Order: sequence, then structure tokens, then C-alpha cells
Amino acid sequence: MRYVFVVFVLALCQAPLNADTIHKSASIPMTPTDWSTSVEIQKFDQTLGSLSSVSIVLSGTLKCEVGAENRSYSPATVILSASATVKLELPDGQILQSNPGISEVKSFSAFDGNFDWAGTSGYTNTIYGITPGTSTNIVGNLSFFIGEGYFQLPITASAVSHTTCDGNVASYYFTSSSALVSVAYDYTPVPEPASLTALISGITALCAFAIRRKH
Repeated sequence: MRYVFVVFVLALCQAPLNADTIHKSASIPMTPTDWSTSVEIQKFDQTLGSLSSVSIVLSGTLKCEVGAENRSYSPATVILSASATVKLELPDGQILQSNPGISEVKSFSAFDGNFDWAGTSGYTNTIYGITPGTSTNIVGNLSFFIGEGYFQLPITASAVSHTTCDGNVASYYFTSSSALVSVAYDYTPVPEPASLTALISGITALCAFAIRRKH
């Protein structure tokens, strides 16, 4: 019986606590480029446990309102493209970057006589470009992410556009970008009261058993 208690207590002492994760996020709404601002993320509450790593994911979206009009007297094929660069600066100076973009190939007739971005020689559209998130995992000095309140990270977005064609083609682009910053705190929780109670009960029972054995 004594060995059963010993094994029970050792198991309680040595069993690792299950790791857990808390997710936080902040977003920048669709805003005309270029823009520069910062995101605020809630810090990790250290009363929950011991923080082991921080994962950060940046996702960017491009919205492009585009138009074109073939002014030539012959048909034209036009490539309309735009891309955004969204950058998030981390506490250690590292840069996370997302590059959403769009590209369309359009065929137009000769100029139809109306410069209206419509008809057989004109075109307008609103196109969205989304890229998979880029991420990093931080395991070194995590003090920046721990405490009360929020931390801030600078974030910027810029955009470029380009029209490729033969002949005389007019075009326009209105670009906007949005961003989503997701943070995951991986941590080891503090022992729950039930676990501590079980440990204390096991140790108490073992001591009582040992005393009875002596008598």
C-alpha cells in the first residue's frame, strides 16, 4: 500500500500541466492608400501562468477600383494590375510584410466614340486581392508582451499600379488596403486549486500512513 501512495504523489508532482493558448487581434479597416498608423493588442495577463511564446500573423487585403478606356482606332488588349505592401514592425525591429495584389487582362474594341469608361471600348470594376497571412514566432525576451493594458505596433500600407497595353489607353486606379494582426499567447497555466488540493491530500495521506506504520 505504501508504494501505491508513493507512486500517486510522484505522479502528481511530475505530471506536466497542459499548455494553453489565448488569441488576441486588432484590425485596420479598408483605408485609401497610402496610410501609416499603429495597432493595439492586449497584453498577456501573467496571473494566468507562464508565457512561453508569442505568435504573430499579419494578413493584408487590397481593394482596387479600376477603369480603362481604349482611345485607339484599333482593338487593344490591356493588362491592369495593382499591388499593396502592408508592413508591421515588431518590437525587435523585425518586419512582417503582406503583399496583396490584383491583375486582369481585358480585350477592348476600337474606341466607340464615348470616353465614358464603358461600352465596348471601356471598362470599370472593383477587385479585391487577399494574401495568406505571414507569421513569426517569438520565444526570446517576452517582457514586451506581458503586463496590464495594451502594446502598440507600427503598421503601414502603400500601393502601386500599372497598365500594360499597345496603343492609346487611358486608365485609373483607386486603391485601399486593410490589415488584420492576430496574436497567439502560448503559455503554461498555473496549477488549478483542485490539482493542488489533490497533491496536498496525497501527501497528507502518505504521512498518516507512515505514522501508523511506526505504531
